[in-house]
Amino acid sequence: MIDWRKLDKRSPLAWMALADQLIAKSQFFISAESVDQGGVDEAVRDMSEFVQNANTFCPVEAIEAVRRASNQLTKAQAAAAIADLATRSARLDAISARLSSASNELKADAARLRLEPVRRALGAASTALAKVKEVEASVANLSKNDIAGRATEIARVLESLIEELESAAM
Repeated sequence: MIDWRKLDKRSPLAWMALADQLIAKSQFFISAESVDQGGVDEAVRDMSEFVQNANTFCPVEAIEAVRRASNQLTKAQAAAAIADLATRSARLDAISARLSSASNELKADAARLRLEPVRRALGAASTALAKVKEVEASVANLSKNDIAGRATEIARVLESLIEELESAAM
């Protein structure tokens, strides 16, 4: 903030000295590693005040120099904002990639979970097939009279197969 009470507004040298201070302040912010937004805003306000308060004693060269410095500072602000935006965009892209990867993993897990009942049913069906072949082999060697005697045993085997298949399907 400019202290206008201390400035000799009738002295071209005082105006030039103030312009030099504002330009130096502007150059400091332009060359800084990171942007001090508060400091930059204050420098822009000071330069604007300088131009507004300039009188006929203020050299035109001083006004032009302050105007050019203000333009450079505004360009540096815009470049910093663009760089910040690019950095944030890159961060968002990285987050998006991680979310996409996690989503794909969850989809794969969900697919595996949906297949688990099918696998159990397939295992039970394989077991049932083995038992049916076992019953078939034992029945093939029996006469018709013996099959009637073993009907209860065959029915129990088939009932247990049905129960296994039903429990596997759940």
